[in-house]
Amino acid sequence: SSDGNELLIASVAAGEIIGELGVLCTEPRSATVTAMVASRGLLLSRSVVMEFIEQRPALAVAMLRRLADMVRKTTEAASDLVFLDLNQRVAKFLIDRADGSSAEIRVIQSDLAAAIGASRQRVNASLQEFQRRGWVSLASRTVRILDPEALQRLMHA
Repeated sequence: SSDGNELLIASVAAGEIIGELGVLCTEPRSATVTAMVASRGLLLSRSVVMEFIEQRPALAVAMLRRLADMVRKTTEAASDLVFLDLNQRVAKFLIDRADGSSAEIRVIQSDLAAAIGASRQRVNASLQEFQRRGWVSLASRTVRILDPEALQRLMHA
C-alpha cells in the first residue's frame, strides 16, 4: 500500500511462472515480487510470449487455466477477509499449510499476517491464545499444530 503495509498475494515455488498479467495487458503492475532466497529467473518479452501463443494455442489455454486459478484464490482470500474473523483466518492459514506428514509450519509472524490481511501484533495475540488453549506450540519461526480438530472447529464456527 502507499503507507508501506503489505499483503502477501502468493508464494511462488521454483519453476513457477510469474507476471502473466503484465504480458496479457498493458496496465501498470498490480503487485511486486520479492525473492525470499537467492533466485534466478528467465525474462521473456511480451512480443516473444505473444508469438509463442500464436504458434502454440495450447500455451494460451495453459495461461488461462493459471489465471483462472489465480482468480479463484483471490476470490477465496477476499471471502475469508469478509466472512472469517482474525482467529478463523489464522486457523485456516495453519491448516492449509500443514501437510500430511508434518503439522509443523515454518513461518514468521509478519509473513503470516501479510498473508491474511492482519497486523503482526494481532496474529501474535491469536497464536498466543491458540497456544494457551493447547492447540499449537510456538517456537522461533515455527508453529506446530497440536490439535488440528480444534482449529477446524474454529474455522467453521
